[in-house]
Amino acid sequence: MARLLECLLLRDENWNEYWWVDDVLPTAVPVLLDHQLQLQGLMIWSQKGTSKEWVEPCLMRVSENVDVFSYEILCGDALRGLGEVTYEQRRMNGALPEQWGFVFARRPSIAR
Repeated sequence: MARLLECLLLRDENWNEYWWVDDVLPTAVPVLLDHQLQLQGLMIWSQKGTSKEWVEPCLMRVSENVDVFSYEILCGDALRGLGEVTYEQRRMNGALPEQWGFVFARRPSIAR
């Protein structure tokens, strides 16, 4: 999940090319409901040339219904901003942001 998230972030103008995603830590038990898998966690990221790391909330939903595969990846708290919580300060209380900083989605039309 970390590599996929990093690839998506590198395409976003709000992500710095010198930042990199180290890992994603699960913060909740994965949920499978109606052909949708939901994974909640913390993205751990850093800046090249430093050993300091920060964490951001993230949520990934993957769905498969018949011939349709879709995903939604949400990351960062838009209201708080990036880099406000260090790895040492991380809290795994399960609270999700009111507004996500990064939203990536693939919702294709039904294959025929």
